[in-house]
Amino acid sequence: MSFVGSILLLAVLLLPLAWAVRVFLREMRGERIPILCYHRFVRKQDVLSGRVADDEMGWVCYDDEFERQMDYLAEAGYTTLNLDELLEIQEGRRARPARPIAITMDDGYQSNYTQAFPVLRERGQKATIYVALEPDLHTRSQVEGIDGFLSPEELRELSSNGVSIQSHTLSHSILTELGDDEVRFELAESRRRLEEILGKPVEHFCFPRGGVDRRVRSLARNAGYKSATGAHQGAVSQASRAHDLPRINIDRDMNLDAFRKALEPRHAAVIHLIGELKGMARRLVGPRRLREFRDLLHESPLRRLWSSVGLRRTAGVALSVYTVLSIAVVWSLFTKA
Repeated sequence: MSFVGSILLLAVLLLPLAWAVRVFLREMRGERIPILCYHRFVRKQDVLSGRVADDEMGWVCYDDEFERQMDYLAEAGYTTLNLDELLEIQEGRRARPARPIAITMDDGYQSNYTQAFPVLRERGQKATIYVALEPDLHTRSQVEGIDGFLSPEELRELSSNGVSIQSHTLSHSILTELGDDEVRFELAESRRRLEEILGKPVEHFCFPRGGVDRRVRSLARNAGYKSATGAHQGAVSQASRAHDLPRINIDRDMNLDAFRKALEPRHAAVIHLIGELKGMARRLVGPRRLREFRDLLHESPLRRLWSSVGLRRTAGVALSVYTVLSIAVVWSLFTKA
């Protein structure tokens, strides 16, 4: 092989490896703070009795698993934070507890109140719920007959008991599909309505359904939100931007052992890598088409391979194989030289 060919081959092999190493080093930083991302909850007994179908690929957590996870956080000495406290720690304005963590829930499902809230209240743990007050038909149809959405009374009770209520747009729209004025309306009206209900400032935002790009992120920042979360995965570090805070998705595929591992830097790095790959696909085909593709995979016989646990295992094996092959090829090139 010519010298130029060898250089090109090295670049093809080593650039992705360097990207993976960068992700691992970022997750290994000592100041990292995991933000957990939940959606809705379902009673395990309702599933076992057949009253609730258990055929969703993700975005749901069993009530008993959630209770075990919160017990683990309490026993392991984790301090739960709201987002104001997290930002103050990141900015050096608040002392950092030994094991900080933030708990968030997306969309504003009623099961956050009926199933998650009693667990949090009993343990004195804080959480943040990103609420869409008028979810669109697609969002409502996904949980019809299974779950509902939080009422103003429930939002006020949650807000008075350690649960921070923040914005997830008004209609749960994919913001990248909207014009600037429509995005500004979703940002401003959701905040106005929530503040009217709560009598408190709403200063944090979550981009729904992976619909975020530079334009939308800039509009959220200009609307006055202090922080924003979205589709990126991993733990928050000093390298994280306030309006692009990564999180770790928690769903029904995670038993307690998988949950514990997800909080560890090594395993969180794999989650981060998967999130980066999903982000590339999302930017390439758009969040709506990616979701449609995910739904097709969910209906396929290989659905378990595409679960969160399956993807993590596949990514771990693929990365290991790729690293070994890269080292072998580089060694071969240099020994021949």
